[in-house]
Amino acid sequence: MENKIDPSLPGFFSGSIKKGYNLANELVKRETDLQLPEAKITHGNIRHAYVDLLLKHELINSNINLKMESNLVVPNGYSYLTFTSKNYIFTVNKTTKKSALPKIAKNRIFLSQLNKDIPIYRQMSIFDQNADEKINTKDEKNNIEDEKIYLMITYGGVGFNLEYVEIGLPDVGAKKWLYQKNITNSLSIVQPATDSEKYDLKLKFKNEVKQKLNKEQKNDGGTI
Repeated sequence: MENKIDPSLPGFFSGSIKKGYNLANELVKRETDLQLPEAKITHGNIRHAYVDLLLKHELINSNINLKMESNLVVPNGYSYLTFTSKNYIFTVNKTTKKSALPKIAKNRIFLSQLNKDIPIYRQMSIFDQNADEKINTKDEKNNIEDEKIYLMITYGGVGFNLEYVEIGLPDVGAKKWLYQKNITNSLSIVQPATDSEKYDLKLKFKNEVKQKLNKEQKNDGGTI
């Protein structure tokens, strides 16, 4: 079926997130100030920033058919990324555990409305390689091609370690999973960062942090 998920996408998401974690860990180990007890509260923000940075960086440097948008949530500069491939819309979020959904947010609730009344054969077409054999009628297959679906890529682990990357189909309201699949070890085209690439990414990271701080100052700090 033409609208099945591109088989390279799980590896792209998993590989980019792993690379983001690795570079964030390297930064924390390299900067002694970040190793202080009072600095640990910043580690989550550093990890999040590097994951977003690597998703953007790897997409630009790949041939994957995936569109990306950065969406502003509040005036102080907080934003989230959405990715679109064929009929699928993805967001990428940190969660507290493997089976958990991310915290409730208006943007995710809004996107989850796309998943209203998804028929079982539509779910099968996303996650089941043998879906074609199980979908009985031509009408069912044709209906599938017109529907947009919202999927979440979630990741996390204990402490500063990456222990899982999942792809999941949330219900309307994004309160529970209709289906979830582990993609941590998906085959990836994402390569380890070279020294020159690390330097380039370090500059991009510093620039993004600077832009975010400037936006917060213009809006009296705001709320993230």
